[in-house]
Amino acid sequence: MSIIGGLSESRANPKGVLVLRDYSVSALRPDGTGPSKPQVVFAFDITSADGLFAARKFQIQPEDTVMATESAVASVRTVLGLVGSVFGVANTVQNY
Repeated sequence: MSIIGGLSESRANPKGVLVLRDYSVSALRPDGTGPSKPQVVFAFDITSADGLFAARKFQIQPEDTVMATESAVASVRTVLGLVGSVFGVANTVQNY
């Protein structure tokens, strides 16, 4: 993530960084010494020291998917954009 410049403040939520990982059936262990399910989601809150240290030590594997949840700012911006569009259309209709 550091290569691409980190998370975009206007789009990503640093409290919801996710790593999705698939394990092969041979890696599954019901005794608790390894993964018990073939698909696992690891979640990091990188706004806290605990989350930063945990993420720093976490090894990303070649087939992992790293993603961030959407920021509340992006949702608010979308709603405001829709409201602005509605008023713009209403204003245009009134002028004709």
